[in-house]
Amino acid sequence: MATTTTSLTVRRAIPRAVSSTAAALTSPLVSPRWLKDNMSKSEVKILDSSWHMPLLKRSGPAEFLKRRIPTSQFFDIDAVCDKASNMPHMLPTPSDMCLALADLGVEEGDTVVCYDATGIFAAPRLWWMCSCLRINDTMPITPVVLDGGLNAWIASGGEVESGERLAAVEKGVRIAESAGVATYDASRISNFDDVRRAVDDGQANVQVVDARTAGRFGGTEPEPRPGLPSGHAPGSLNVPFSSLLVSAETPDGDKYTTMAPVEDLKARFDAAGVSKVGKPLVFSCGTGVTACTLALATELVAAESGMPAVPWSVYDGSWSEYASMPDAPIATTE
Repeated sequence: MATTTTSLTVRRAIPRAVSSTAAALTSPLVSPRWLKDNMSKSEVKILDSSWHMPLLKRSGPAEFLKRRIPTSQFFDIDAVCDKASNMPHMLPTPSDMCLALADLGVEEGDTVVCYDATGIFAAPRLWWMCSCLRINDTMPITPVVLDGGLNAWIASGGEVESGERLAAVEKGVRIAESAGVATYDASRISNFDDVRRAVDDGQANVQVVDARTAGRFGGTEPEPRPGLPSGHAPGSLNVPFSSLLVSAETPDGDKYTTMAPVEDLKARFDAAGVSKVGKPLVFSCGTGVTACTLALATELVAAESGMPAVPWSVYDGSWSEYASMPDAPIATTE
């Protein structure tokens, strides 16, 4: 896996296989209006990546069959994962990622619109997974996140469909053929060794930023996973992912979340001290899902300013892995 970058250098621009649709994008976040205007284009593919905390006993695949954006396919992060890992929904191999996307009709050069049922929750995880993918050092697809997800789409007057998908999916031929040479951008991915090294050197070269609630981060609230202690890696900063979101609801009362305005995102990062650290960021959470919301917010702030984002990565195993390691130091605010 990756070794975290240890100096604050501007991330080089990665060449992309892009269509005219992708080339016109200036942000990793798109609105329901944008999707309505572009969803009929052959190079725009829509993926529902809804995932819910196990305690909620909700099923993303089952809900997809009941209600979804027309033409969308379901990407199951619990199924397309590293089968050799005992951690939940870890990154699959690059080859498996390519083949999974191909099976859902995604082709090289496509713009992939990621959404979920609750607004902004699991969709940034799929956005991150797609953004890590490389074929011959080129980003084969352009992932974006639908702001507000399915319910924002419905609130904007968007139609939905239900039931089994009847039409056969035209598989992505080129991306499937490239699966054998696919890689990941290692600079986007961190592992336990990276975080432990950061802790051991007092986070002098990188800064871990945790997306969990303040209570879980501080050790005053229990973790949702039995037997896992709460707390944080010493020296980490805390930006709860929910603090970067705005709550909304449909006319029928279904709640959802959207990303906060960019000026509010900046304020949240400033208040937590993230904006002043001057070093690469490692985003962490419970199982690597909501950490990706912090990564998305970082890219949104950069897009608004017209400057490249500071180097960042996502700790794939996150707290579920870190806190399960017998020698991992854990700090609390008690």
